[in-house]
Amino acid sequence: ELNPSFYDQGHFLISELIRPLLDGKLRFLKMEKHIALKIKCPECKHSLMDPFHSINELPSVKLILQAHGEEGVLHICSYYGCTDHEMDLEMKEGEVTHFVCPHCESDLKSAHLCRECHSPMDPFDMERGGRLYMCARKGCNMHFLNFKNVSDALRRMYNEYGYF
Repeated sequence: ELNPSFYDQGHFLISELIRPLLDGKLRFLKMEKHIALKIKCPECKHSLMDPFHSINELPSVKLILQAHGEEGVLHICSYYGCTDHEMDLEMKEGEVTHFVCPHCESDLKSAHLCRECHSPMDPFDMERGGRLYMCARKGCNMHFLNFKNVSDALRRMYNEYGYF
């Protein structure tokens, strides 16, 4: 039986399902199978993938980062669960940021709060359906995937990546 904490506003949090499968294997350069996400803005639907800036040999996710009254560029590794990133803005550990779409300049935030640190969880749509939420606090690595139809999402994942 599934734990009720796996549900959030009627949607299944897929990261809670696959996290036990990935525990101990999160060094992505050593994993046999990589799950790379293609992310787009939840507002304007433009791709946030930057083919000109790679991290771990794949296009990174490019965002505008706002913190302490300053603005910079943030590139995030597109492997699910990987926390590798590059940014041109100095930030202190624990500082809360705001992510902005580089295309439409929408402030990307939601009403979801991080279960670890209670900071905002910022939403990003995935090109093949579903939504990625990431904690906006520097140093907190909480994130999860959210799908309205888990069966379809798992079927697509298994078709593309095979079985673990």
